Amino acid sequence: MIKDISPEIGEEIQSLLLKLARRSKPLEHYVLLEEAGHSGPCKTEDGYIYCAYEMADSSTASFRGKLRDRPAVKPGFLFTVLSSHLLGFAAAFSGRPLKSLPVREPDFSTPLGKKFHEELSDIAVQLQEHRRRLLAASSTEEKELEAHQVERLEKSVNRETVRFFGLTKREVKLLKSVMEY
Repeated sequence: MIKDISPEIGEEIQSLLLKLARRSKPLEHYVLLEEAGHSGPCKTEDGYIYCAYEMADSSTASFRGKLRDRPAVKPGFLFTVLSSHLLGFAAAFSGRPLKSLPVREPDFSTPLGKKFHEELSDIAVQLQEHRRRLLAASSTEEKELEAHQVERLEKSVNRETVRFFGLTKREVKLLKSVMEY
């Protein structure tokens, strides 16, 4: 959910968007976008990734895309990054097509790059599993437990994605000020 923003922070938003773009490759490098029309949280299914974002004007932009063959980058990693508030922020405020969303590729030549890739991929598996369990839960207690797990994992997604993109404390504060976090 996007909060109302004041005009004074417009320059800071643009600066953060430029930083993200410089450190990243566009989404279309990883995903062959096919169609719009998905709603709900990001998910992967049968080699496709589905995402929907709330835009700054309160409209929704969405896509379904076929994962391109990038052997080093796991689908779960892409799912996690695309599910983050950071990419929701980029979608909402960049004014560019979704195919241009900034997706930072891990530096597999460093232990830290490999670690982020594995951690974000693992979170994706857990998050999708708990979302499935939440939908299938029959009792109130099961639903509450799974909803808590989903919320915990979504917070991890946001925290780890911000770390992976190397945002400063000031940039994180800006992100939190405009996105419901």
